[in-house]
Amino acid sequence: IALKTYKLSVDEYEPDTYKSVKERIKQHFTEGGNKIANVKLSNGNEFRKLFGNFIRNKRPTKEVLHHLKHNVEEDYLFINELDILRAVIKWIQDGGIVPDNQIDFFNFRIRSLHGVSDYHGPNSHQTKEAKKLLGEAIQDLSKAFVKAYVGSVLVTAVSTDVPHSRRSARSPSLNATTADEFDVDYPAVFNIFLWFGLVMTFSMLAIMYSFMDMDPGRDSIVYRMTSTRMKKDN
Repeated sequence: IALKTYKLSVDEYEPDTYKSVKERIKQHFTEGGNKIANVKLSNGNEFRKLFGNFIRNKRPTKEVLHHLKHNVEEDYLFINELDILRAVIKWIQDGGIVPDNQIDFFNFRIRSLHGVSDYHGPNSHQTKEAKKLLGEAIQDLSKAFVKAYVGSVLVTAVSTDVPHSRRSARSPSLNATTADEFDVDYPAVFNIFLWFGLVMTFSMLAIMYSFMDMDPGRDSIVYRMTSTRMKKDN
């Protein structure tokens, strides 16, 4: 599949990117009306909540698979996500999106390809077939969006290695001591309790030393009043 590819090196988690774009759209278009969806193709529930039951058939097209098997869990998860993506494409092709001069943002996430690659190997026939099927689906999705928005659309596909990089980043920390995470208000609260504790400690010491040097008969009104009352009682 001939696609233009660009290297994108960023130190940002993909869901954070989605949140940033979503907030930017809301800030610029305060009147609302924008279609914004973060679709996890493992279930598609958020897309269904926004646009109704877009899946008319469990499998809109009967795909001939040469290497991927439905009885292999990793393969089945990928096939299921691919079926949901095809259902979205069919929904768009059938007029599910109507241009309204509003900025819309759709984010589709497919994560099962990593599982296929890990289970069968990155150069296996199963992984190559999965990549081919996903590439064809992305092209169909792009064509459907271009037609729905009459060409006024930007479709991009971003591939990440987040599950692998995050797993490899966590592994060295198993034998190391990691620092605890603190709240942003921790320094202020810590200083308040620190100085309050010091003041209370020195105040108590001063009171104790003053009691030790006090002459009960001369310095204490409470003592004299108490002793007088005790004499009267006797």
